[in-house]
Amino acid sequence: DLPTFYFPFRMEDELLGPSNKDEDKAEPETEVDINVAKIMFSNGDSKTPLRESVDLMKEMITGFVRDLIQEAIKVSPNDTVKFAHLRYVLRKDHPKLYRAKEKYTEYKSFEEKRRKTKRAVPF
Repeated sequence: DLPTFYFPFRMEDELLGPSNKDEDKAEPETEVDINVAKIMFSNGDSKTPLRESVDLMKEMITGFVRDLIQEAIKVSPNDTVKFAHLRYVLRKDHPKLYRAKEKYTEYKSFEEKRRKTKRAVPF
């Protein structure tokens, strides 16, 4: 089974805290903002982190993923990224490599269960 996390709020709750920006220029919450706020909360941040904190985390996550994919493309022979390429790029960073393998295994397990369910229920 995939891990489930307990979040003490509903999706429609206000998840982002106040902003130092002008309220007239405040952007609406996106699904990405909400997910980043949940991740921050699950790792010890406040229930309603500042919008600037969420924006900073989004920038950091986006930058990390972009750099990781670019490195994986460099080692790929045909500019397609497979898990083996990501594993090669992360080979010297053991904690990240372990976490990537763990998540990949969970993903494959989930996909297998989904395939079996599709076969079992003929719609």
